[in-house]
Amino acid sequence: MKKKIIIITTMTVCLVHLLSCAAFAMKLDVNSIDEITTSPSHQVNGYQGTFAVSGEVSAWVDGRDSNGIPRVYGVNLTDPNYVEFVVDINAPGCWVLAMSKPLVVYRVYDVNGYEKMRVADITDQNSPVKHEFTPLIPCVSYFDVSGTMIAYSGSDPCNEWRDGVYAADVTDPCNIQQYSISLEPTNRSIRGLAIDEAVISWSVENYDANSYSYVQVADITNPNEPNIVTAELATDTAFEYIDASGQWLVSHGRSNWQYRIFAVQNYRDVNNWQVQTVWKDGQDGEYYFSGPRLDEPVMVWVVTTRMPALSGGGAEPTQDLEQYMLKAAYLTPTGLITTSQLRTSDYRIGGADISGKEVVWSEENASAAIDLYKGTLMFECGDWGYMHGDLDRNCKVDFRDFAIFAEDWLKCTTPDGQDCEAGSFGGSESYHGHPD
Repeated sequence: MKKKIIIITTMTVCLVHLLSCAAFAMKLDVNSIDEITTSPSHQVNGYQGTFAVSGEVSAWVDGRDSNGIPRVYGVNLTDPNYVEFVVDINAPGCWVLAMSKPLVVYRVYDVNGYEKMRVADITDQNSPVKHEFTPLIPCVSYFDVSGTMIAYSGSDPCNEWRDGVYAADVTDPCNIQQYSISLEPTNRSIRGLAIDEAVISWSVENYDANSYSYVQVADITNPNEPNIVTAELATDTAFEYIDASGQWLVSHGRSNWQYRIFAVQNYRDVNNWQVQTVWKDGQDGEYYFSGPRLDEPVMVWVVTTRMPALSGGGAEPTQDLEQYMLKAAYLTPTGLITTSQLRTSDYRIGGADISGKEVVWSEENASAAIDLYKGTLMFECGDWGYMHGDLDRNCKVDFRDFAIFAEDWLKCTTPDGQDCEAGSFGGSESYHGHPD
């Protein structure tokens, strides 16, 4: 196993001209927002991992069965009526799932109580084809799927219950190949796992005294000889839930026991890791709830807050009511990160997932039932930030900007300077604010 240890410096993203964390115009098209769980009998749990979206299809774990046996349903987001189809009507023990269209992957228990991984091919949605395999460990903790490769992790009772990472190639569902990728030392716990194409990433928490936590990145192009490298995290920093897509890895984690959302560009090059803090607990009165989920270049996550008390005589106090917000960040090729607030609700938003421009999230309604919704992202001027020369902030550097520059040629704004005058913008606002 190839291993490279590096120290990572955590960076806050609000650096003027470089990494803007200001909120820009990325939003959901209001005309695209629809409830997609249209069956009156649906029973969605709604927490992170209990539903997913891939391409134009969303799937979820459903509890409508009168005997309490979980089911799996799906829906086409392109269907204006959102008519559900059955993926699996008998999935005992299924609580979470992962998707990489046309595959839906989830854990089940057989009649003897042994854990299996079930793979449903929904190419023909009228008749999904399901296969199962027995994982190399008795209990799977985390799993993910990309293409026809499934990555999973869990404890190995044959190796002192050490946490390990494994892969299953389901290209031929009648001859599924499994591989042991890595086995962590004792006193270390895998806290999250993701696979993107032929790269598996997982976060490890080290419980040894005065030791670091780290992230492993494995190239499994040849799964019999995985190439594994290690990125050591800064002291008092740990990654927990992670996701990866393209050149980016994102994570919910903590630094100095404060929850944060992290992002790492070019994460496969562990020699040059730079961890950016996109959001942190307590920022603007917000607190972590679920996520993040990533489909490069956009990630989504959910936060919650306390609503301020209403003012005015006789108003019902609301200081104990939580408000939920669906947030998104655009991760650009230059490393610039811009964030937006996509949705705010007085009812619980349990989690969210993203595929392309389609966002799917769960939301509790007034009767305390949980529904799934979808919306299409709209990108606007400002979502990629601005060029220094874009003085009028219209996302294009042209003669209009040159005219603004020429109009102020040789003017100065030095306080009390000779022939100087006050400027039109304050501080860095001229580089990151929207035009009036």
